[in-house]
Amino acid sequence: MEAGVAAERLNLSPSGLRRVAAIYETVHGLLPRKSGRKAQRGPRARLYSAEAVERLAAAQSFVTAGRYTSIEEGLRAYERGERPDIDAEPVGELIPRAKAVQDELTGVLRRVLQDELRQRDAGIEERLTTIIEARFAELRQELAEVKRLPREAAPKEPRPQAREPGLLVRAAIWIESVLKR
Repeated sequence: MEAGVAAERLNLSPSGLRRVAAIYETVHGLLPRKSGRKAQRGPRARLYSAEAVERLAAAQSFVTAGRYTSIEEGLRAYERGERPDIDAEPVGELIPRAKAVQDELTGVLRRVLQDELRQRDAGIEERLTTIIEARFAELRQELAEVKRLPREAAPKEPRPQAREPGLLVRAAIWIESVLKR
């Protein structure tokens, strides 16, 4: 059969048919060429047998179904005896379902990661709370000890102009240093 008929049966453009014909020839050998007076002036057109068109159609089916990624692989599979599944879903119909599954898995992964981060943050917050409470307990003990001292034991030095930071200021400075770690 001529190229136009073969292209129509395979639902290909003339240039698409020429591309797959070149692939076919690498796998199965050269296709017969048109002979005659007109054919001698330029490149001779290929002739396609029913078997060649059937093989190319099967290779197209393999690629469309996603079983193989190239026409050459599809031709070699057909040569090995594999046949295309007539009931197989084309790849184009699988893509929306694959996208939906991917979106669902992404959502699940996002939720798992958020839970992990919350647990980690809760652990850090718990450790900081423990450290701060321990430091406050130490400061309370120091304050209680200072209050127990007799007033006479306190040095009678004149107060310096710049006062030392009070208990709350020291605690705030310490908390800042802990948070920076």
